[in-house]
Amino acid sequence: MDRLVIIMEITNYAVTVVITAYNLEKYINSCFNGLVSQDMQDFDVLFVNDASTDKTMEMVSRWKERFKSRLHILDLDNNTGMPALARNAALDSGLIDGEYVLFIDGDDLIENNMLSKLYNTALQGEKADVCICAFDRIDKATGKRISTDMKGFPSEYFITGNDDMLAFINTSPWNKLWKYDVIKELRYPSFKVGEEVSFNFRGYMAANKIRFVDDVLIHYMVHRDSVISNTEEKTIWDFAEDLKQLEREVSEKYKNVVQLIIFIHIGLSMATRACENDKVDFDDYLRRISLYFDEFIWFKGNKLLSFMNLSRRGLKGICIWLAFLMYKCRLVGKVIRVGYKLSKRMRF
Repeated sequence: MDRLVIIMEITNYAVTVVITAYNLEKYINSCFNGLVSQDMQDFDVLFVNDASTDKTMEMVSRWKERFKSRLHILDLDNNTGMPALARNAALDSGLIDGEYVLFIDGDDLIENNMLSKLYNTALQGEKADVCICAFDRIDKATGKRISTDMKGFPSEYFITGNDDMLAFINTSPWNKLWKYDVIKELRYPSFKVGEEVSFNFRGYMAANKIRFVDDVLIHYMVHRDSVISNTEEKTIWDFAEDLKQLEREVSEKYKNVVQLIIFIHIGLSMATRACENDKVDFDDYLRRISLYFDEFIWFKGNKLLSFMNLSRRGLKGICIWLAFLMYKCRLVGKVIRVGYKLSKRMRF
């Protein structure tokens, strides 16, 4: 009977913040300090400890005294080896109570108005299915800003699949406040790089409206020495196969934008990572990319990959079109090496 009373007293919060962490004893207090300082406190926290071996759990246990029933701890017995599976554990847990859900990493730093700004913007008029804010990337070693992203988007966007907007929204999970009902049946694929791309796209297909906040509300901490150069070739091709499956699944109206996403991520982003990894035979990788694109007949007739369309995206769009042209002219090696230098600034 007591257990029944406790269940009946659970509050449905406006937002559930899901934090995933592995060995983040140096940063986890800063993350929780950011939550304590929020000017909106109508949220609960689901903390997923991915089998940390340092003092992360000890520190989070102290925060339990501060948050009390608003802090749920999911302590995994074995390390999942990838953030995607830790987020899936949260989605499988039944502990997400909020109308909206936000996924962040335990070393991210958030502004004290992040939750209120995203939530209140989502609720303006007819509720949005997802609300996305601008963010910056911070070099963890130096504390210097590397880049600022997701500024200059329209305040509201209705998802149609007829344009390229979904290809130019950054794919990161930590700047997106999702309506939980939209994504509660989705799960991240089990690989380490690009896993959020198909998750987000499937979420967009189940959604109707996106709202954007032009303010930088979260600061993403980057390990600059590991993200690019240590990407394994297997995980790249796992990602490529997942996107191929996505393209097969979607209705005809979404195929052009999925193909644009495939070219940006597999033809540019992942190729630059392969270029920088000494363990990857880059010539063989380029051969496999050509065979992979052959399966899409090189995106023939895709209006979203035309110069007329991409030039509307400014320098970034023109660079994508030039890269596509260079691919078709079999000058792929040069374009990838140039693309790597550009990607440091433009973050494809």
